[in-house]
Amino acid sequence: MTGPHTIAIDEPFEDVDEELRHTELTAKAYPETAPLAEPFTVLRAELRKRKVEEDALLDAIAFAKALMVAADDVLNVLVDETKKAVLAAYNQDFQAPLYRQLFEGQSPSDLKRPILGAQLETMRAWVGPLGAANVPALGATALKLSVAIVKADDAVTKTSLAEQAMDTFVAGPRTELINGVNALRKLTAGQIGELVHASLEGKVPRDFVDRFFLSSGGSRTPTLPELSQSITRLEAKLARQKALLESMKEKEAKLRKAKQESELAEKQAKLAAAEKRAAEAAQEIARIKAEMGST
Repeated sequence: MTGPHTIAIDEPFEDVDEELRHTELTAKAYPETAPLAEPFTVLRAELRKRKVEEDALLDAIAFAKALMVAADDVLNVLVDETKKAVLAAYNQDFQAPLYRQLFEGQSPSDLKRPILGAQLETMRAWVGPLGAANVPALGATALKLSVAIVKADDAVTKTSLAEQAMDTFVAGPRTELINGVNALRKLTAGQIGELVHASLEGKVPRDFVDRFFLSSGGSRTPTLPELSQSITRLEAKLARQKALLESMKEKEAKLRKAKQESELAEKQAKLAAAEKRAAEAAQEIARIKAEMGST
């Protein structure tokens, strides 16, 4: 018996549910193990609730990041509008103090490159100088910029709060649930093993306990950082799968060796029995011959 592998905290809930479903339904298939299925039924219901919570958190993160992209689009437009407005106010003079103050050291295209971040902080510093220029067009640009910055800040805050909520969920409910899953799987493997030794010895295959557990995987990665994290998870999953493969190969080799040894032992026993019978027959023949010779 190899027993169930430990499920990682970040294992996708779909894969965890597949593990639980397999154990639950396999347990129900045997009268002796059917009573062990109920905790898995309960835990799967709890997992579905947690998945709804996690999906809501993922939606919140995705929406907040979408708001950031939308806010960034507005700021990118305002970069060009600000450039045009400042140059128009100062007769297309790229050496005008205000233009140099706003764009010194970076082109508008460079400024637009990040999603908010440094761009947001740079443009936040534009509002004061634009408003103080005493040029109506620049004052109007400063007002539009102020509104856009408020929305950008709101998007950044929403993203931060959504990610913090996910971190809290992972560290709390998700970790608690996965720990519970691992504990139940380990407990159940032991209980099934005890059943085998107590009343099912010789009545079930040698790998009976192991057939109640399996391994699976899968994930999706909508962003580059998430892709990187997913690759790390998949590499860890691959390592677990390779370890499982080696374990299965080892188990199969042991079973094959045990079968060969059993067959050899059986043949040796048959040979020994045949030799014994032959020896007894030879003795009987000798005895009969002796009796015949004495007559």
